[in-house]
Amino acid sequence: MIELLKNDYPKHYKTKLKQELSLWETQDVDFEIVDPKGGQESPKLCSTGEGDAVYHNALAKHLTVINIDTYFSQFGDKQAGRGKRCDLMWYADDLSIFALDELTSGKEQSFVDLQKSGNKWIKGPLQLEESAQRLLAVPAVKKRIFEFNHRKLIFSYRVTEKILSEQEKKDNPSAFAQSQFLLAAQNMDSLTMRDSKVEGFELEYHRYPTPYNI
Repeated sequence: MIELLKNDYPKHYKTKLKQELSLWETQDVDFEIVDPKGGQESPKLCSTGEGDAVYHNALAKHLTVINIDTYFSQFGDKQAGRGKRCDLMWYADDLSIFALDELTSGKEQSFVDLQKSGNKWIKGPLQLEESAQRLLAVPAVKKRIFEFNHRKLIFSYRVTEKILSEQEKKDNPSAFAQSQFLLAAQNMDSLTMRDSKVEGFELEYHRYPTPYNI
């Protein structure tokens, strides 16, 4: 996959790679990843309790984690980088799983208020879908991705503060009604949508601190 991103992907979009891939490898059984606030740092491994997502790698599979947001960003407004971007691409060397992963955290209101600009529950899956579609448009990359047994779009999220106050419920009853509908889904540890908008992928919503089982 690394060589395809270095060569086939930019060639398909008639552009050139401007920087080395930002990536790391791990075989840790348990680990967390955080997406630091402010946009100045890339997602990274972190101490227990500090992440936006938790992972359980029971078989100690060798995993490669690529900062795909930074990768896409280097192409600017060219087709290779245009559109919404998720945070990470990761995959197992044994071809058991390939994933695109969007990490986020925020107040519960930022997930459940559908009237709020940039609603995370809506924005996150769009970032995953557009990232996947950009990759799948490259024949060699698509061929490689479809060699994996499982292909996932993972929206990893952490709720940092609870929902509307009693006064806010009275002031905005429609927002409260919407929030209750979405909370029913969000209060699950994980939710899998078998039919995502991207061919061959499942969309999964995964809430911290429940581990994602690799």
